[in-house]
Amino acid sequence: MRIALDSSREVYHPGDLLRGRVILGRPEIDTIRGSLTIAFTGRSTISHTRFSIANCGEIVLFRSECSLYSGDRPATEMPPGGWPFIFAFPNVTIPAPETNSGSTLAERFPSDDDEWEEGSTYRLPPSTTFEFPDGVITGHIEYLLRAIWRPRQVRDGWPKISTLSLPFAPGRREKSPPSRLVTLRSTLELSYIVDAKARFRPVSFYDRMRLGAHITCASFLLQVTVAATQVIQGARIPIELLLRLAPDQQPQQNHQPTPPVFFHSFTAHTEIITSVAREEGRYTSERTVVLGMRRLNEPLVLDRPLDVNRLLDLATGVLGPDLVIANAMRRHRLFLCFELSCLEKLHFFRFDMPLVVLASFYAERPPGVGGGF
Repeated sequence: MRIALDSSREVYHPGDLLRGRVILGRPEIDTIRGSLTIAFTGRSTISHTRFSIANCGEIVLFRSECSLYSGDRPATEMPPGGWPFIFAFPNVTIPAPETNSGSTLAERFPSDDDEWEEGSTYRLPPSTTFEFPDGVITGHIEYLLRAIWRPRQVRDGWPKISTLSLPFAPGRREKSPPSRLVTLRSTLELSYIVDAKARFRPVSFYDRMRLGAHITCASFLLQVTVAATQVIQGARIPIELLLRLAPDQQPQQNHQPTPPVFFHSFTAHTEIITSVAREEGRYTSERTVVLGMRRLNEPLVLDRPLDVNRLLDLATGVLGPDLVIANAMRRHRLFLCFELSCLEKLHFFRFDMPLVVLASFYAERPPGVGGGF
């Protein structure tokens, strides 16, 4: 007995269809009675090496099985070329299985953010490894086809099993994930004493002021918009910076001086939060990864959006995808630090928000696991 796939492929991607046939050979076709089934299974083998002691376990992420034949005369009833089957690789997520205590893995990793929607699902990267001071946890996703021929009578022999391991790799997705727009605001209040030094300052502003005068300039509103806080691994994080007068300053715009504001520097980094649940508690570690930094002197024009990616490529290729697998979890948080300069004074702004990094093969549809043909 053997499993023959209709098309030979080096690697399969999420959402791909899996077509093939199960072909019986002797002595199976000579068996008078029996049944033939085939199952498509995705399973995760978890290995926890701690203090030179290896603990291994296996979790079935999904299983789809169909009955191909159940009868008395397989030799005469077998279709030409064998019994056909069709399955589909899952696209995105699988419901998190329950633990022995009855609680899901998501419940063991409560979310700090109410908007986190993926906490109750499994992510399916090909493999993942977490390193900790007391050991290493490795999770590997494996996809299997397993055909079983079961004779109805013991005298006809033992069940015959044929197993085929399917190579799997991340692939490009066709659609972008649903964007989660986040807009953050901060007020910049300015107060200056105009003096006669440093004549390289903006003349258009100083010529209107009396030397030595204490003035309160217009208050600005700095608005940072992150168009998507859920991005594909390797994609850019779309960030837009907008400077405008504060709402309470709008009626007085023509009566107050408006000094120029410069975009002085920008830094973006992420905190990678990794957590492992154990019997004695939960171990959490944090690691900072700098996405980019740049010092510049870009003027900010009022009410004109500035594309930060034009100044700095904020790609996420250095980040691993968010995941919850076995008793391990990984999440990200994005930090944006802006430094604005106005009349030789620096003003610092810091924003932070959750960032969801999806593996490149994730899709928007729910998993489509085939159950027959």
